[in-house]
Amino acid sequence: MRTEAGKMPESLIFLTENSPGVSNDRFGFTRPLEKHRGQALFFRSPEAIGKNSRFEISGNTDNLRVWDISQAEQVTNQTIKEENGLAAFAIPASGSLRQFVAFAPEDARRPLFTGLQKPQDLASVKDAEYLVVTHPLFKAQAEALAAWHRQQDGYSAYVATTTEVYNEFSSGVQDPSAIRLFAKSVYDQSASKKPRYLLLFGAVSYDYKDIYGLRSCFVPTFSPDEDAAEREYLQLYEDAFGYLENGEGLLPGTYAPSYQGDMDMAVGRIPVHTTEEADAMVRKIQRYSARQYVPDDPAWRRQGNFGPWKNDVVFVGGQEFIRDMERWISQTMEEADTLLNIHKPKSVIRLAECVSCFRRGMLLCILFASVRILLLATPRRSPLRLRLGEKHAA
Repeated sequence: MRTEAGKMPESLIFLTENSPGVSNDRFGFTRPLEKHRGQALFFRSPEAIGKNSRFEISGNTDNLRVWDISQAEQVTNQTIKEENGLAAFAIPASGSLRQFVAFAPEDARRPLFTGLQKPQDLASVKDAEYLVVTHPLFKAQAEALAAWHRQQDGYSAYVATTTEVYNEFSSGVQDPSAIRLFAKSVYDQSASKKPRYLLLFGAVSYDYKDIYGLRSCFVPTFSPDEDAAEREYLQLYEDAFGYLENGEGLLPGTYAPSYQGDMDMAVGRIPVHTTEEADAMVRKIQRYSARQYVPDDPAWRRQGNFGPWKNDVVFVGGQEFIRDMERWISQTMEEADTLLNIHKPKSVIRLAECVSCFRRGMLLCILFASVRILLLATPRRSPLRLRLGEKHAA
């Protein structure tokens, strides 16, 4: 083990949490304090607890400041002395761990003016059955869909952009928790018409702050807080937005989703990346859900809203999920709606049959599988493409 400066550490500390597995163990070590130009230096020393201690900082110490940041609400400046090219300061004995930051004023980031914020008041929104949280890029399409549900279904609907939600519920920070806080605010203030549906309008990925420049996440969602080394499969938990009572929600520290309480509203997503995809999805929803008959359109290869596809329910699953599918169908679907003609699934479901179903259309598609990648019907790809793990062939 080597430090950033290429030197071996002066001492090594081994910390454990008394649970099996290397992922629960941490290694810490002490090293000489060296300040680099343009960077802040954060440090602490468990060995200084209960002792009068002295710290020496080398490197770029011009115009150096050292703050005690052990308590965020009581930051204190430390008196520094220059000795033999080192910046030194001393602290009296303390029974708690002290934490410090060394920096030069020119290292600090400065805020930039980007524009005026329009007045908003999402905290006063109430009695909205149909909530839509959309990326600003798709606001026009989200408003069109909300207006359609107001007209067709009689829902009271409200559309908010992610920017508005962040500004009001997470201080402008891109935080998925802000979306749940917005939905909970509407839920708590609503008397007669509490939220029944939450639509997330925009695609999602693990990189919701666009750190890697993928431009793939428009409306974020929750993901587990396990170590990155354990993320063999990407886990995204949309259901976490739907727990709105106090004390309910996704339990922390759980890799497999574990929740406290019951969902209070349904959560769905339209995973579009462009305005063209958003327009197409809204038109398709309006066409399929229209109360009046809409005929076929051969020129655009569009089926009518009362076509044979509306009687088809398709189940896609890996071979190890066949029994689960049969049991779920018999216990749930047949009891819920006797109007659906559901046939027993075949013992082997072939990819070609899935492609045919997607091209023909269907009322509902339910997936029982553990997949690494699932791509469904985008303008740039085939109607269905599954790349499954070695143990999950479908």
